[in-house]
Amino acid sequence: MPIAATNNLSVGYVVSDEREAMGVNNKEDLIKAEHYFQERRQPTFYFITTFFYSLI
Repeated sequence: MPIAATNNLSVGYVVSDEREAMGVNNKEDLIKAEHYFQERRQPTFYFITTFFYSLI
């Protein structure tokens, strides 16, 4: 922030879930990101497959 203040730049922030803003720097981070992605995607996938099976 001191650099921004010296150059008359504004600084802001965004409140977000850590899992949505995480970076991937190594294989361990990639495994965590994949886990969070799958965890979030699972209910949607379940709903879609259940819906399509109910149409058959």
